[in-house]
Amino acid sequence: MPYTLNKINLFPNEILTEKLSTANVHYFVLEGKCNMTTVYNDARMSLTVDTYRSYDISKDVYIEISNTFNEPCTLLEVTFEN
Repeated sequence: MPYTLNKINLFPNEILTEKLSTANVHYFVLEGKCNMTTVYNDARMSLTVDTYRSYDISKDVYIEISNTFNEPCTLLEVTFEN
């Protein structure tokens, strides 16, 4: 299963949004914390992910990652292509 790694830096008050249409993604918080909100079939779920915690997102899910905190958040994004 091919995969790609991407390091994401979210600064305070920054938001990243995307629709995962072709891949499953695993996010691992390397530093700081961030809010993750997912929407699938009109079901919405939000949670705060702290340092050294992770979150898995399936394809066809809309995700919004935001940093509403006073320190930067660094994520490792592992994308598994299908």
